[in-house]
Amino acid sequence: MKPEQTIVKKVYARAVLRMSAFGRRIRALQLRTPYNLNLQAHNVFELDVDPEIVDEATEIYANYLRLNRDKLADGHARKSGDFSFFLAEPGDWGSNIIWISADDETTHNYLKNIFYRLKIADRFKGVVNIKNEIRLFCCFFVSRSQCDTPYFHSDYFGNVGANAFTFMTPLYDYSGAEQAEPQLLYLDIKGNVRAYTYKKGKAVAFGELFQHSTAPCNVDEPYAFLCFTFGSDKPKYWNRIRGSIDTQSRIFCNQAGLLVESDPYRPGVLFRGWKAVRKILVRPFTSV
Repeated sequence: MKPEQTIVKKVYARAVLRMSAFGRRIRALQLRTPYNLNLQAHNVFELDVDPEIVDEATEIYANYLRLNRDKLADGHARKSGDFSFFLAEPGDWGSNIIWISADDETTHNYLKNIFYRLKIADRFKGVVNIKNEIRLFCCFFVSRSQCDTPYFHSDYFGNVGANAFTFMTPLYDYSGAEQAEPQLLYLDIKGNVRAYTYKKGKAVAFGELFQHSTAPCNVDEPYAFLCFTFGSDKPKYWNRIRGSIDTQSRIFCNQAGLLVESDPYRPGVLFRGWKAVRKILVRPFTSV
């Protein structure tokens, strides 16, 4: 069995995975989650991405969203040209972070094309337990310019393990004087707070157990990131994964590959998110 195809089945197995796609050794430890030797934390990867492909997403953000970011409110849908977006705030996280998600099939498919051309799915086939393929769930931008207090959290829960991830990469080069400070705080394996600075051409992908927060900041030009959630196509993981992603957007792709509408009021959702959301039954996507 090739190392990149290894699936750790025992909770405390210590299989050594040499994953060339990530350029470093990854040890699989407890809860079937990889341990990153460089970042000294579970279930987090740093990977190279093609900045020219990311720039295609940057163009959408710059043309349709960047200048209007502060004018848009939680629960607001925006149609710009050929693209549609939905804006949601996660609640009292001590910052003005906002999720700007794809809100129709055209927008989702455009960003989905970027996801696959960045070869994210290919690089995680040896990490995620899949039936046929890595499934892209949600596509969106993340923007924030102010954070007063760190809010440490994990994006996934319910023993999802290494079967669902959040991918983030910056849209712009933040090496300038004002924005060169770390934008991400996280807890290492010993519980110490560490800082990470996003770099253009680099991305991080993190899953369950990776406790992280926006770093305190107050900048004039908001940080902006391209973000994808993705993971296993196996039905046995889906309810747990869906409970984590149901409030980030109004539409997402389920484990079967169907684009569906979300229902943030259903039982098992981590938090209720939108202030003005309508309850929607999950069904094959037709329109929003």
